[in-house]
Amino acid sequence: MDQLHRHNQTEVLILSKGDSYEIESKKLTTVDYRNCQQRFLLEKHFHSHNENYTCAIEAEKLRKMPLYSMLGSPMQKPIRYGGSTRYFLYGMDIENLYGQYSILPLKYGPYLFESVTKEALDWIVENIRVKWRQTSFISTSKNERVHLSPVQHASKRALFNFNTCGESSSNYPMPWMGNVFSNAPFFNVSRCLATLITDQYVVGSGYCFSDITSEYVIVFGFPKENPFQRECSETNDSASCPLPKQSVTTQRIFLHPRYNRTNYGNDIALAKLFTPVDTSQPNVKPICLPIIDEIRSYDTSSLVMDIGDYSNNQIKLLNVDDRFIHLTDCEKRWQGLKVKFTIDESKHCVIKRRTIDEECVRVFVGASLHSLQRLESSERHFLRGFQVISPGECSIYYPVVYTNTDGYLDWILETMEQPVGLPFDLRKELIFSEK
Repeated sequence: MDQLHRHNQTEVLILSKGDSYEIESKKLTTVDYRNCQQRFLLEKHFHSHNENYTCAIEAEKLRKMPLYSMLGSPMQKPIRYGGSTRYFLYGMDIENLYGQYSILPLKYGPYLFESVTKEALDWIVENIRVKWRQTSFISTSKNERVHLSPVQHASKRALFNFNTCGESSSNYPMPWMGNVFSNAPFFNVSRCLATLITDQYVVGSGYCFSDITSEYVIVFGFPKENPFQRECSETNDSASCPLPKQSVTTQRIFLHPRYNRTNYGNDIALAKLFTPVDTSQPNVKPICLPIIDEIRSYDTSSLVMDIGDYSNNQIKLLNVDDRFIHLTDCEKRWQGLKVKFTIDESKHCVIKRRTIDEECVRVFVGASLHSLQRLESSERHFLRGFQVISPGECSIYYPVVYTNTDGYLDWILETMEQPVGLPFDLRKELIFSEK
């Protein structure tokens, strides 16, 4: 309300993280630009700032409590409203100020805040109103047929085993999932997930494999339990860890030639493993690539996604159903945050939580999106994308964004190297004889 925004009270309150890592508060008094500059000079800290910023110093003459101003620390004004004292947000520590403070942090101020302007308030209120309205009537997609053209390098079909790919089981719902670790110096820190497409190749986000000069270790064969929360060991019984995992080092990384890390453009990478994995067991199986003409196109109702279930600490498959979001609606939602990436035909969008009452699920970085289609009298999973952008919390408004791998199949097939020992060149046209 305008009358609150124009309030001229000088007493303010700063909230920040204290030495004990608890959120603490301290009373301050706002001062003018000249007074603020003098206070900085007394602290032997030269700081030139815009006069539009709010400057505050300790309200008491004696220093009582050390408190740093951190990125995001709010400046609040206590105002009598509705018969009681309420606290209203009037400013916030912003990144460029905090970056300068970090060189010489000031425990006792002065403190600089960017004021919450009337224009900023209008923007906040309008976005909340629009998002609430759109969330109440979410624009999800009904079942639609996605028609795709044949791939150009179909002759490389011999690289894939369509007799066993895409097979899933209850104990190993995602046997194509690989957990990617940096080989040095922190092997135990997982970067993301990658998807096995043959016994020697995986695909994933460019972010996951952005350093093509490094080696990565990919671990396959996770059971139904969450791979980020539980590990099997030699002391586990056969029921809890029936099949061993397989750890393989990457031999070569192929980033898409037009990959742009800043705006997630062409966010896809292909990694060749140093040695092939053993795909004879049900816990390690490649997913199918939709390069066969009869399964190139698909219905959106056939889509399933890899998720982590918070309630029982498991990984599982979830039918996308009406979580599939139109690209135009997806772009409108994300662009409301003034993000640098765009949503186009190279992406898929899926909402992971449709209502506040719906159970929250987790989508891991690099988790795959795939269609479940029938091939040779059995249900198989065909890769359609992998996660590259996700809201930090269980948002009911911002969708998860996947790289649409269908647009990159020709690049994948062209990049994959021909195995040693084949009696013919897969890059050449196949000629069939009537004999």
